[in-house]
Amino acid sequence: TTRVKKWRRQCFGDNRRVHLVQDGEKCLWKEKNLSALTKAGCDVVDHPTGSPDLSSIEGWWRRLRQRLEMTEPEEAESREAFLARLKRTVDWMNEHLQVEALKMCTNQKRRAKDVLSLKGALSKW
Repeated sequence: TTRVKKWRRQCFGDNRRVHLVQDGEKCLWKEKNLSALTKAGCDVVDHPTGSPDLSSIEGWWRRLRQRLEMTEPEEAESREAFLARLKRTVDWMNEHLQVEALKMCTNQKRRAKDVLSLKGALSKW
C-alpha cells in the first residue's frame, strides 16, 4: 500500500481522490490490488477491454507506429537495426511529445464524457 500511495502522489501531486480507469487486465482486478489502490486514494473505474476511446496507451501506440512509419527504411532492416530505430523513436517521443503524453494520460474524464454522450459510438479519441 505504501508504494501505491507514493506512486499516486507522484502522478497526481496531492492527496485528493482520483478516478483510475483500468481495463480488463486480470492482475489489476485482484482484491489485494484493488484494496491498495482504494486505500491510496484511487476510485477504480472499469471500461471495456481494448477501448481505444478510453485507453490513452492506444493513442500513444498509434503515435509510435506513425513515427516508425515516417522513419522506415526502403530496404529490409535487420532486427538490430529495427531495435536501434525503435529506441531512437521512443527517445524522440519522450523529448518532443511530453506535453501531448501528459494530456493523453490526464484527460480520462473528458474521454468518458465524450463516449457517454455518443452512446458508445467512436469518438475523436
